[in-house]
Amino acid sequence: MTIQEFKKKAETDEALKKEMTEAVGKGEEALAAFLEEQGVDVLKELPDEEMDNVAGGGKVNEWGKKVLHKVADMWNEFMTGV
Repeated sequence: MTIQEFKKKAETDEALKKEMTEAVGKGEEALAAFLEEQGVDVLKELPDEEMDNVAGGGKVNEWGKKVLHKVADMWNEFMTGV
């Protein structure tokens, strides 16, 4: 599932919103673990050209952190209604 699919699912599930908000607050590792548990494929959030860099250059951690940061920002905006 993509992060957008997860967001749509969380819109009607208060417990899931709370768990995601807690994971965002705990940092990148907790967020990554939570998203994996929920079946979210974080690497699907990377544009194709960045995915090529990950596959060819071994920069998984660097790109993964950028994606998790983007996801956390998106989630915070969603929760605050911005």
